[in-house]
Amino acid sequence: MDATDTRAAILVGLCSDGVWPAIQLAASDPERVLGIVAFGPGIPQLTPPSPERAVAIEVFQQELESYEGWFKYNSHYIEKNFSGFMEFFFGEMYPEPHSTKQIEDTVAYALDGRLETFMMDQSEPVADSVEEIAAVCAQVRCPVLVVQGTRDNCQPFERGVRTAELTGAPREGPIDLRAIVRGRLLAAGVGEVRDVEACTICDERFFSHRREGEHAGRQAGVAWLS
Repeated sequence: MDATDTRAAILVGLCSDGVWPAIQLAASDPERVLGIVAFGPGIPQLTPPSPERAVAIEVFQQELESYEGWFKYNSHYIEKNFSGFMEFFFGEMYPEPHSTKQIEDTVAYALDGRLETFMMDQSEPVADSVEEIAAVCAQVRCPVLVVQGTRDNCQPFERGVRTAELTGAPREGPIDLRAIVRGRLLAAGVGEVRDVEACTICDERFFSHRREGEHAGRQAGVAWLS
């Protein structure tokens, strides 16, 4: 912010290297942070990692006979196959079907950086204790929005919930997409908006990935002006 002469801003962060610094700045310089949008907060001490990742973290510095699954999160594997690790990592971040574009883009962004810089990020914990994290979060006074997916294999859902609790972010349920779409259509000047109140997971006339899994069919919508 100093480099761009930005006095105050809403900070948008992802994982640990984006969310935790935003929280720290909001605590130390509250007049400079107007709000925080935290995607998949990666503050490790708040909650345990997934069991698969926890085992890999224990042997991060050890050379292994094979590197499968989360054991790719290993200093020796990353140094030998940086692109292979990134492909695995972002595949875990975007586990939903049809996420090829997101995976390709984020792998490309990651490979624009230096391996040495990435490895530096793995060396030090973000804080000494949970109590220290909680004390910093308690000082945040700006609005905070936490966005956490239930299928994120990198950051546990509970970690996002705990971040929201400690920073005072409101706990909301699922987003009401119908209300959002209706509101935007009306704001755009659409005179009449009808809601058929259909549920794709409940009504078997429709395909549903939530109901049928990866073998579900696909639907298409048609819109036109008359």
